[in-house]
Amino acid sequence: MTQPLLEKAPATTALLEIRDVSVEFGGGRRWKAVTHDVTLSVAPGETVALVGESGSGKSVTAMAILDLLPANARRTGSILLDGEELVGAGEKRLRQVRGNDVAVIFQEPMTALNPVYTIGHHLVEAIRSHRDVSKADAEVRAVELLRQVHMPEPETKVKHYPHQLSGGQRQRAMIAMAMASEPRLLIADEPTTALDVTVQAEILDLVRELQQRTGMSVLIITHDMGVVADVADRVVVMRDGRVVESAPARELFARPRHEYTQALLAAVPRLGSGAASKAVVDRGTEPVLRLEGVAIEYPGSWRKAGFRAGDDLDISVAPGEIVGLVGESGSGKSTIGRLAMGLLPVAEGRMTVDGRDVTGGTRADLAHVRGAVSMVFQDPASSLDPRRTIGQSITDPLRWTGVLRSTKACRSRAQELLDDVRLPKDWVDRYPHELSGGQRQRVGIARAMATRPRLLVADEPTSALDVSVQAAVLDLFSELQREHGFSCLFITHDLSVVEQLATSVVVLQKGRVVEQGSTAQVLAAPQQEYTRRLIAAAPVPDPDLQAQRRAERLAG
Repeated sequence: MTQPLLEKAPATTALLEIRDVSVEFGGGRRWKAVTHDVTLSVAPGETVALVGESGSGKSVTAMAILDLLPANARRTGSILLDGEELVGAGEKRLRQVRGNDVAVIFQEPMTALNPVYTIGHHLVEAIRSHRDVSKADAEVRAVELLRQVHMPEPETKVKHYPHQLSGGQRQRAMIAMAMASEPRLLIADEPTTALDVTVQAEILDLVRELQQRTGMSVLIITHDMGVVADVADRVVVMRDGRVVESAPARELFARPRHEYTQALLAAVPRLGSGAASKAVVDRGTEPVLRLEGVAIEYPGSWRKAGFRAGDDLDISVAPGEIVGLVGESGSGKSTIGRLAMGLLPVAEGRMTVDGRDVTGGTRADLAHVRGAVSMVFQDPASSLDPRRTIGQSITDPLRWTGVLRSTKACRSRAQELLDDVRLPKDWVDRYPHELSGGQRQRVGIARAMATRPRLLVADEPTSALDVSVQAAVLDLFSELQREHGFSCLFITHDLSVVEQLATSVVVLQKGRVVEQGSTAQVLAAPQQEYTRRLIAAAPVPDPDLQAQRRAERLAG
């Protein structure tokens, strides 16, 4: 077995020391180890990044620290917090450690926050569970905590429910809860995965600011090597439940020693790398999609007025063109994707799809749109019916449109499409839960390709994937686009993906186009301050360059 590549132990006494920790799942006589003899440490005031692909054991290792594992799990080895052994500690002692000494920020705050309680209620509960204070004093402290994490209008936001906050604001609320008892160690599990680059930069700056002010240590779990370069002092790389390499961040990025680390870094798309789309664009014919002065409105509900989500939009997609739609949350990216799919009406202006004016939104117009446009969704796990085989899911659009009717014909077409997306044909009878995230996304692409669309709408199709899986999916996407020549609206917040894939870029802010042009033109020489801010906020997998960019961003 290959030995892990580890640096010498830091001279500073560790706040957290994990020694030969293994986690097993099962029961009775049947136990299966999912992590094996994991060893790592976090010094006082240090930030350690735990990285690796899905299934590598990152989150299981982190959750083992506070014994937040499922009931059918057990841990062996030693976990020392400031010299105190936590493996074997009683539940009463662990409850004291949780929140008081060690706090956790979870990946998805919407699932970690109770939707029936206000943000203030969450904070008051967190404060009073660890401090002997009155409810009134806790409410004052809650507002103060929100102010410390730079929540806008904290006196108002404390009365809001989770669904009333943006993704970045919910994550700030989670950080405020974690900081309520001023912990010595903060565990951040993928805290910025679903956030836009500007919000991500703000959250990372906030964690760094809180760390400098309080002196806490941070263990951050992530698959984003740009985030690692931005915040980490040391990096621990895991694969298949084992630590394969551990080194200071600068050393690991400059001279990765383990072949897995080398492959992981090689797969990271890099903004400014000079990569360019190889799509062949035909601008001499009618655009596949054209929006002229289009406004988009969401209808209101009972006692609530509707609102305009897009205004004065002028966008065109030529045959064979890949247009990257970028912007922060709420900028209108996904709204334009829904409009192109015929899921939203045109409030003003004119929209043509594949040469037909579909502004009126008649039944015939919608049938035309659904035949010409397909969609690849962000989360393939939730967009695939778990009760249907992947073969059935892939050919459902063909059944619905009446293109294919017989089971035999559908099965044959599903096998062809599986072959197109480089999956075995005999997987046609498998179910979604039997596939990995990257494999499910390939199924999503196959389903979108089933109707041979002229335009593909891809809504953040790789944001939740590991870097190596993302690279494979993007390579597949590029290959299929060159082979079939479809056009694409590619919605993403990852500018390095835009640079690699898109032929042109449309930058959106608050439902309006602020800048558009060729990818090279917009990313290399942006004309608008908003575009420059987006580019400056995008993390790059280089600690020295990232430190320079961060300093320039904060100075600006």
